[in-house]
Amino acid sequence: MGVEFINFNTPGAQGLDDLAKTIKIRNAGIEPEGATGAPSFAETLKDVLGKVSEMDHAADAQIASMNRGENVDPHDVLLAVQEANMALDLLIQVRNRLVDAYQELSRTPL
Repeated sequence: MGVEFINFNTPGAQGLDDLAKTIKIRNAGIEPEGATGAPSFAETLKDVLGKVSEMDHAADAQIASMNRGENVDPHDVLLAVQEANMALDLLIQVRNRLVDAYQELSRTPL
């Protein structure tokens, strides 16, 4: 069993993508219990990153529509911006927890 070390100095979401791709625990044919049919950690992380990105693009589109003078409810624009902001804040907190957990594991003597 081995763990590959990664560089967390990559910008933005690329660091999370690197984390999901490069942390590999090698077990000879051992599959975790209940893992059949469940999405992998990397897939789940990629889905979450995609959803946060979609929310950000939707908020940007509503802001652009409002700036062009289209009939957009300012309340809806504010809600979209706040939802995107909250999703990004949550994603940053998850990233920080993942980095902390990884650093704690790397300090653990084998």
